[in-house]
Amino acid sequence: METLFRDVRYGIRQLRKHPAFTILAIISLALGIGANTAIFSLVNTVLLRPLPVKEPSRLIEVYGALHNGADFTLQSHLNYKDYRDRNDVFSGLFVYRMVVSSLSHNGNNQRVWGYLVSGNYFDVLGVKPILGRGFLPEEDQTHGSHPVAILSYSCWQGRFGGDPSIVGKTISLNNHTFNVVGVAPKGFVGTEVAYAPAFWAPIMMAKEIEPGSNWLESRDSDNLFMIGRLKPGVTVGQAKAELDSITLQLAKEYPAENEGRGIILSPPGLFIPSIRDASITFATVLMVIVGLVLLLACVNLANLQLARVTGRRKEIAIRLAVGATRGRLVRQLLTEGVLLALAGGVLGLLLAAWITSLVGGIKLPMDIALVFDLKLDWRVMFFALGLSILTGIVFSLLPALQSSKPALVPGLKDDASLAGFRRSRLRNSLVVAQVSLSLILLVCAGLIVRSLKAAQQMRPGFDPENAVALSFDVGLQGFAENEDKKESRVAVVNETFAKKFFPNQDPIGKRFNFTGPKDPLWQVIGVCGDGKYNSLGEAPMPAVFRPQFRDYDTVCTLVVRTSGDPRSLIPTLRNEIQNMDATLPLYDIKTLTEHMNIPLFPARMAANVLGSFGVLALVLAAIGIYGVMSYVVAGRTREIGLRMALGAQLRHVRQLILRQGMMLAGIGLVLGLAVVFVLARFLTSMLYGVSPSDPVTFLGISFLLAMVALLACYLPARRAARIDPMIAIREE
Repeated sequence: METLFRDVRYGIRQLRKHPAFTILAIISLALGIGANTAIFSLVNTVLLRPLPVKEPSRLIEVYGALHNGADFTLQSHLNYKDYRDRNDVFSGLFVYRMVVSSLSHNGNNQRVWGYLVSGNYFDVLGVKPILGRGFLPEEDQTHGSHPVAILSYSCWQGRFGGDPSIVGKTISLNNHTFNVVGVAPKGFVGTEVAYAPAFWAPIMMAKEIEPGSNWLESRDSDNLFMIGRLKPGVTVGQAKAELDSITLQLAKEYPAENEGRGIILSPPGLFIPSIRDASITFATVLMVIVGLVLLLACVNLANLQLARVTGRRKEIAIRLAVGATRGRLVRQLLTEGVLLALAGGVLGLLLAAWITSLVGGIKLPMDIALVFDLKLDWRVMFFALGLSILTGIVFSLLPALQSSKPALVPGLKDDASLAGFRRSRLRNSLVVAQVSLSLILLVCAGLIVRSLKAAQQMRPGFDPENAVALSFDVGLQGFAENEDKKESRVAVVNETFAKKFFPNQDPIGKRFNFTGPKDPLWQVIGVCGDGKYNSLGEAPMPAVFRPQFRDYDTVCTLVVRTSGDPRSLIPTLRNEIQNMDATLPLYDIKTLTEHMNIPLFPARMAANVLGSFGVLALVLAAIGIYGVMSYVVAGRTREIGLRMALGAQLRHVRQLILRQGMMLAGIGLVLGLAVVFVLARFLTSMLYGVSPSDPVTFLGISFLLAMVALLACYLPARRAARIDPMIAIREE
């Protein structure tokens, strides 16, 4: 231990003697470690952090399976009751459903998201409200008989000012009075990691929360998430076998609704299995990208460290001459590297905290209660510590092994201490790797940025300029579906529909239906242009537009077009609607241009993330090449002086240094292009209107990186051309 302390003290002294290198190394490592830690905090939140409930490892989500396991579905309320009453593997089984409601209190009306849950929801999760109580068994027995609600902590604080006497007071949900019986603990938002409900209500209040609904008594209404708590000693496999058996029983008893069904078990937390799979894929891609950034920083610093320790050749030779072992020297050099990495790790942790706070403040451009609660908990701390130590070892090991075996006599003389460095194959390989990694990150970032630009120029099928839209749901006010459907069955179809179903014909007047020849037909009265209906990257698809009152829906979006600034209409529209119904909450009040941020959000976020990492890679590459070539010039000072003394021209000296640096950069560009040409194929699903082998991106990024490398080589080359031959020879 005493030896370790001596190594640490000596390492600190060495780093203090070279402040420029130390600061550069710490900043480079902080950027790499900070980016990795921030991304890991996202992975930790979504996939690793346990739910804030009692024994979360024993919770399992139960989905239905269709078509021999190819698809999944949720559960109906009637099926849930059968699973609940017939199983012997769960100590408790509950269901829940995400709902939207109009919350009114003291004349303030807001559209909020919440949960309808079975009465045992809080008991099975082992969560106790901080105020009041949970739901009672009798509140989950009969329809509409117990209008009670539990508020979330954030709703209690934000909408009711943290009123300590809130329990026992009433609120209005969809114009129905509910008694507040409890407040959930801080930090508890249910079993979905990104969903932030405002309230929980008993599932038997479904018709009050969702007017016109009748799914409680419908066995084919699969709209409930179902989670069970395994009994002690019961495995997931045993639970699966028993649930499969119950499913077979239900298929025999209710074949119309349950024949061919199966069971899928999954950890809770991410809504549906496909989201979990997509999250794992997305997290893997992000970790690979930030891993490349950190690897680039390690290669950068390994090269600079190799140059620095080669400059300490005489010191190392003296220590070997007086009896120090090679292992002792390697340990000393590794200690210095780990010290740098730990300092970079501390700064990187602060950077990660800043990044996560920015991410947590992002408001998604959509009407749903999503929240990203990224915390730097002990898992993130240990990840940052382990990553820092590993990074210090990685970028220090090769330089330590390389420099700890010098020839003693030349080393003691300090004879041309860096001459060997200029011919180092290891050094050359590191420069090539550095340029290649930078090119890979930059090309990926360039493709995403060009994709975003192409997406912004895509025609969505309508003109978003000079228009404003707002939405409302009259169903939240108790209005049910309109049953008066006397208007004729007419429809407008898009061009793709007309070409597919009525090729080479005039579609006007043609008739069609959706379900079969026995059902009433719809008549085409018009054809409109194609649009984008689900995403900007989708291929043209058939679409049908029908009259609002023909297929009535309580959710409506009002679009108003004007010749001036559309935002100036918002107060007028709000006042007119509230004059008709002052309790009707409005939402998604935006211009159509702002609404376009929703489909562009994934592309814009990907462009920001990859663009940031690409710029970071470019900076690291420039710093690395400049630093290495500066050490090369320092090591060839005597040689350059001799060449100039013998008549070499200044331009010849510059060309000598430029040729050496650009040859390595050129090799790195070629290798990087070959690798990224293959890797870019994995970005196909994220690109809009841009090929993964887009020549403009590949050539443009290659040219940009080549110019940066040229500049990084030119500055040391210019300094080399200014060397005074007599001073250089005398100093050597």
